[in-house]
Amino acid sequence: GGGGDPRWPGGSVAAVAAVTFTDTTYAQAATGTVVAAGATKGARLRAATGTLDATTSALGQLLASVYGEDAGTRFAALWGAHTAAVTDYARAKANADVIVAQRALTALVRFRAETVKLLDELDPDGSRAKLATALDAHVATTTAVIRAQATKSPKVGPRLLEAAAASRAVGRTLAVRFAHQFPGKFPGG
Repeated sequence: GGGGDPRWPGGSVAAVAAVTFTDTTYAQAATGTVVAAGATKGARLRAATGTLDATTSALGQLLASVYGEDAGTRFAALWGAHTAAVTDYARAKANADVIVAQRALTALVRFRAETVKLLDELDPDGSRAKLATALDAHVATTTAVIRAQATKSPKVGPRLLEAAAASRAVGRTLAVRFAHQFPGKFPGG
């Protein structure tokens, strides 16, 4: 079994991970919408980024529940830096600022590498390739949503669903790693 099957005892952590990662995608999209509309400050942007911060905190708590507080804090810091880079990318796309957009994409490449490194440290025997692939898809689909938002494309909805699916895949990939690393805690992985 594995990866979100509710009959699999590890399925509960897979479900929580999938939902938590999906939530952060929707929070990021909401922030991107506000930024694409030109907001640089104000209540709407504060509310959107506050929701994004809350989802980042939930991801940190998820990792902390498996690996301890330090790991949760480190993961939340990486995820928070990544959401800031995604928001910078959204602002750059809205303003047609090629330099800032490239800087944000470079930060997202760094996020992927640092996240894989952290998980390799926490789970040396886990699948680096699966996590890297899932993170690549997450970044690609998230930035595709932003490009659609910036150009007012009718593809925003489908791109958002693709991004949500890619985020769920990151959560499931991590849940499978948890189950393989801690079979006593998450049996059946």
